[in-house]
Amino acid sequence: MNKKDFKNLQKAYNAVFDERGQIKNCGRDACIRLITLMKRYTSKNIGNEDTGTLETDTIKSEFYRIIVSWHWLTLNRVWYVWTRFLFIIEKK
Repeated sequence: MNKKDFKNLQKAYNAVFDERGQIKNCGRDACIRLITLMKRYTSKNIGNEDTGTLETDTIKSEFYRIIVSWHWLTLNRVWYVWTRFLFIIEKK
């Protein structure tokens, strides 16, 4: 997942759910978009793309898993670059 995909997924999730995790009055198209984007990153049943029916608990847990994974990978990348930088400085 690249940064653009991550931002699109966040935007789709925030269009469907509010800050408290309640479903907004967003319309079927927003739900279908979220389901379509989430299906790229999970094999669990998160809803029906044809009707826009959501499996809310599954979507919330899978979205949380994706967010945590994304941030963990980002931190690992930063840590790798930082340690490589320190290694190069120590060699000089």
